[in-house]
Amino acid sequence: DATQTGLNTNYSVSLGSITKYVTITSQSGKVNTYSFKVIRNASTNANITNIVPSTGTLDPKFDINTKQYNMAVEGSISSINFNVTTEDANATVTGNSNLTLSEGNNNIEIVITAEDGVTKNKYNIVVYRKINIKGITIDDVIDVPIGEQYPLVVSYIPENTDYKSVTYKSSDTSIFTIDTTGN
Repeated sequence: DATQTGLNTNYSVSLGSITKYVTITSQSGKVNTYSFKVIRNASTNANITNIVPSTGTLDPKFDINTKQYNMAVEGSISSINFNVTTEDANATVTGNSNLTLSEGNNNIEIVITAEDGVTKNKYNIVVYRKINIKGITIDDVIDVPIGEQYPLVVSYIPENTDYKSVTYKSSDTSIFTIDTTGN
C-alpha cells in the first residue's frame, strides 16, 4: 500500500495563505512530495443579529433588513449604549458605546465593518431624550374677588418640555382652593 504523510483534513488558517506539503510513498518506495496552498480571504460578513439598547426599546423591533429605528428615553437618561451582536465574530462595531444624549432628538449611527475592512452595514437610530422642565412661572399678582374664579396661567420653562403635569394645591383651603385644572 502507498502511504502519505502531511495530509490533514483540518487546517487552522489565519488571513492570507499557507502552503502545506503532502508526501506520498508508493509501494515500490518512490517518494513524491506535493505542495498545495490554502487561501483564507477576509470575511465580507457585516451582518448583525440584534441591537439591544441599555435602556428603552427600538421601534420598530429589530429586523436585519431594517436600517432605521426610533426610540424615546426619559429626561433623566443622559447616556446610552447599544449591545450589537454580529454574525461574524471578526466584524467590528463602532458608534454603539458611551453615547451622550442631549435633550430632544439624537441621531446615532452604528457601523458594522466586516473583517475585510471594506464591507459595511449602517444602522441609524434616533433617540429622543425627553426635555426636562427647568421651572414654571404663574401670574405674578392675583387679585380675585371673594367667590369668583380665576384661571391660573402657567408658563413652562422651557416651553417645549415633555413634563407638563402640574399638581395645584393650596396650603390653606379656607382662604384659597384650586381644582385640578388650575381654577
